[in-house]
Amino acid sequence: MKSRRRQGATLGLVAVCVLVIIVVGIGCFFLAKIFGGGREVANATDAGALNIAKNVMSTKDANVGVFIDDSDPSKYPDFVQCADPLPTKRITLLTYNRCVAQALLVALNAQAETAAGSTQANGNAAKVLAELTRLGTDLRAKLQDNQLTSYFDKVANDTRMWGNNPVKVDTSKANTYVTAFMKPKQSTNVYFYAASLPGSVPGTPSGVGDLPSNWNTQTASAQLKPPASTYQRSYLAGYENIVVPGVGSIMGVPVFPQQNPHLVAKTEFDAAAAAPATYIPPNAFSVASSSTESKSGVVGGAVAAAIVGAVKLNTANNNYDWPAAIPGGYIEIQNPAGNTLPAGYRGLDQSDNIFNWELYNGPGIEVAPVGADGAAYTTNVGAVNAWADYNNSTGADTNGHDPALYPPTLGFANNTIFTTTQSSAAGTTATNDAFLLTIKNKPVNCLTLLQQNNWGYPCDKFLSSMEGAYGRTPVSGAGTDPRDSLPMYSNVDLVKGQVIAAFQSGAKSVSISAPSGTSGLGVYPNGVYGSNPTPYFDAPIQRTGTIDALLDQVTGATAAPGYTNCTKAKIIASMSERCYEIKPDATPAEIAALWQQDLPMGKTFYIYLDTTTNKLIISETQPPTYKGATPDGNPNDTNTVCVSQYGLTGNLIDVPIGGTPADLNLHEVPYENHSGNLQGQDHATWVLSSGYQNLLGKLQFANTTTGNVENFSRPN
Repeated sequence: MKSRRRQGATLGLVAVCVLVIIVVGIGCFFLAKIFGGGREVANATDAGALNIAKNVMSTKDANVGVFIDDSDPSKYPDFVQCADPLPTKRITLLTYNRCVAQALLVALNAQAETAAGSTQANGNAAKVLAELTRLGTDLRAKLQDNQLTSYFDKVANDTRMWGNNPVKVDTSKANTYVTAFMKPKQSTNVYFYAASLPGSVPGTPSGVGDLPSNWNTQTASAQLKPPASTYQRSYLAGYENIVVPGVGSIMGVPVFPQQNPHLVAKTEFDAAAAAPATYIPPNAFSVASSSTESKSGVVGGAVAAAIVGAVKLNTANNNYDWPAAIPGGYIEIQNPAGNTLPAGYRGLDQSDNIFNWELYNGPGIEVAPVGADGAAYTTNVGAVNAWADYNNSTGADTNGHDPALYPPTLGFANNTIFTTTQSSAAGTTATNDAFLLTIKNKPVNCLTLLQQNNWGYPCDKFLSSMEGAYGRTPVSGAGTDPRDSLPMYSNVDLVKGQVIAAFQSGAKSVSISAPSGTSGLGVYPNGVYGSNPTPYFDAPIQRTGTIDALLDQVTGATAAPGYTNCTKAKIIASMSERCYEIKPDATPAEIAALWQQDLPMGKTFYIYLDTTTNKLIISETQPPTYKGATPDGNPNDTNTVCVSQYGLTGNLIDVPIGGTPADLNLHEVPYENHSGNLQGQDHATWVLSSGYQNLLGKLQFANTTTGNVENFSRPN
């Protein structure tokens, strides 16, 4: 009995133990499911938060970006080229710092321009900063919108241990989705090149156009630095108030280039809840989740926080960091239209002109009127006078005159005298005495009248007859009219043309006034300058030149009073710096090639970045960002406004012989007497612009003339 009782007691104890073990095991199983489900909820929440931090850097989704449009002033047109890729026309947290860097360059440009005397640059830069503020405000609103929790739902897995119930955003709480502004003074994703800073231009005052001292981050890790050739090899600091004195303050967002988005401690996240500025976008995101355990109906949840990172996953992906630039910036280069030459102008070679021969250097032509419309003239000085003396004498020869005065016996042969009965007809050589016996008037020497500035009757009346007799090209002869439908003559050319046209029309004098206004500019064919040209005998004396050659022409001559500070080197240095602002990694050769573009009168060219080739180009086609803006720099800055001045008379107009042909290929000059003081000026005016509306500067060439009325008289 005892044995049976003992066996039964043992079996009961075993049964109880087994039952307890089963109950404990089942309890542990469900407890493990509860804890495992909680971990699944936490992991899913972490993944959802990370997905939000990842996707706010995307350029593909309109929910995380602000649309920009250069045709709408309210859509941030200054920053239209900061989108990447461009066709998206969208600024996200990935590209926002590009806009910050552009605005900072505009502010630095304005600071430098103001130091050089600009009264508009700071105001325009303030408009760009205001545009950046609006952009940041709108992007912040996008990033703080609860719609971004949709990225949480895209990766949050179901909880297998909680009955495959989904992990969802906890909508029962007021602060389900929260943003923060973490890691102040850490790296944005933009960096600088020294050559693209306006303070790098020689002559800029110290501290002007340079980055403020707190602009950058110092990173010990080499892989977290921008390329080695960049300025101080640092990124722009984010959530740091960068002040440009006199212009305003700018702030970027830390987005941690070369780092992946990652989870952050909630306590650290909560400590960064306060925004450093009302317009600045956040860079960290927290989300609360919830899920239900199926068996117990217990609701559990988690909270996770993540911060952004900017990385390039592969070569096909977009960029993750950029050099500071004004990618839509452009430079305008203009050569104004020229003049048309005076009506009646003919570009003739006047080498065979009568004023180049018989009426040039002596002995001249003696002419005496005969009858109503006739004359006798000769270069055999004394011959016509001898016939007048003979015909006015009395004597016993067959003609009733003094035989001692008969000209042929005095050495004046008849065939050295030309006669005409019509002033418009060419004279013919006298073959007998018949016409010569009618000469009663004493002759005048037309060369003497010219030299006395007293040209008149009878020389003017019989000029065409004399030209015909001596076989000289009439001064008003035919020729091809060189005037072009596209005006191509500078003001200096116009003055030259007026003198030549007057001479060719037969005018014995002409008064010329300096043309008003400006004209385009060309270069002299031998490559020297206005103060020392080798003038062509005909207009135009200036030809189309390259930008480089036009700068040489202006700056190589004698500077006008007040413009001695300006040099070609200063203009090129300043323009090159602006080119580096458009493309910071451009090569010196790429920029130097731009100055070799021909610039005809009446043409405007633009320098800008071709986004297809990523090369700087110079083209007549306006850049995509062109809005017709005017420069806001100082238009009277004598460091970049070059003017040369030179006298015109005897130098470029009414030019005398001297190793080269004189005007019209005359032996001397068209007119030997002149009074007045006509001056020519060549201009190269480089006016900087801050980058407002993407204009970075305008270079304009021009030619002007000044001085009193100049009187030209006495054809040579």
